[in-house]
Amino acid sequence: MTSAPTGDSPVQYIYRRNALEKEQTLTLQDDGLLVEQEGKEARLIPWADVQEVQLQFAPTRVVRNLFTCTIKPVAGRKVFIHSMSFKGFADFEERGAEYSAFLRALHRRLVAANDTVRCVSGSDPVMFWGMLGCNVVIFSVLALVMVVMLFSIPPIAIVKLIILAIYAPLLIKWFKKNKPATYEPGEPPANMLPG
Repeated sequence: MTSAPTGDSPVQYIYRRNALEKEQTLTLQDDGLLVEQEGKEARLIPWADVQEVQLQFAPTRVVRNLFTCTIKPVAGRKVFIHSMSFKGFADFEERGAEYSAFLRALHRRLVAANDTVRCVSGSDPVMFWGMLGCNVVIFSVLALVMVVMLFSIPPIAIVKLIILAIYAPLLIKWFKKNKPATYEPGEPPANMLPG
């Protein structure tokens, strides 16, 4: 199924995306990206068939430093790669160094074999600007309510404000990292890799 090696040993990245999926092994081969997962048929995506690579910063309440890569082939399902691996309920293993090394190697293979691949970073433009607009409205209304109420804020509202204050830096980081952009295929942008 694969061509003769070019002297480079295959580069692999192994991770588990969530509780509902088995561990997935991604292997960079001379002729494409091999995706293997227990219970599913292995599939090879030829380098020439990779249409787009999208890098994102995708934190959650549990995983605050999650980076993702989505590989969109011309035909077939997308391939999702995460910088953390699921271990158990609310327990994820940080694999930032391995993830970054794998993505750099993937980009080198792509640029050598596919001059039409589109490389994008950040969120989809509609989602990014929609989220920005919603957050501006929410925080503006919140500020207006605080000014109107002055210091007669109920204790539960103070707790909610503290929670918002805790998540505000993460929200700002999300907007900084996920502004839609394109980049040269040879090297993923450093700000879209863990570390």
